[in-house]
Amino acid sequence: MDLLLLLMFDGARRRLEERKIELRSEDG
Repeated sequence: MDLLLLLMFDGARRRLEERKIELRSEDG
C-alpha cells in the first residue's frame, strides 16, 4: 500500500474521531 495514501487515510480517520467527540460534547 502507498505510504502517502496510508497517511491520508489515517488523517481522515482522526478527523472523524474528533468530530464524533465534538458531537458528543455538544449533546451533553
